[in-house]
Amino acid sequence: MSAASLAQYHANRVNKEMPRVLGKLRALGSHLRLLSALGGTKALEARDLLRCARDAREAAYDLKHSLTQMAEFRSSVGRRGLGERYGLFAANYQGLSRQISAEFELVERRAKDLEQGALARINEPGRWGDAAAGGAVAELSALLAQVLELWGLLLVKRKLSRQ
Repeated sequence: MSAASLAQYHANRVNKEMPRVLGKLRALGSHLRLLSALGGTKALEARDLLRCARDAREAAYDLKHSLTQMAEFRSSVGRRGLGERYGLFAANYQGLSRQISAEFELVERRAKDLEQGALARINEPGRWGDAAAGGAVAELSALLAQVLELWGLLLVKRKLSRQ
């Protein structure tokens, strides 16, 4: 394989992968924006939000790893290999790199905000322990226990009064 064809191969690979990475980052950012909106309504459990934020951060780092590979491929593409098309390739790469870095910062910020919000909800003072407000199921079971206890006391009194 000649140097020119190898350079063309690397340039094509970079030109195909960079828009895919950008699209994945944008989709990840929109999912995080949706999760942040849902997290504010307490429609989702805080532990699930925390897991989603950490998964999103992991996916973003995987995409950053692919960007590192693309940068290695880009560095292997020389001016001699592409000739006149090198300027177009370099401009395209530079523009996509700027967009990707901006999207990556946005995803990082959204993941961090979502993680902090989930941690704050997990650590609410009234959520666990003595300060926790009783839920509907807990209140119902406590009420049933009181009714059964009262019923048992009435049965005992009735038996004692008959004897």
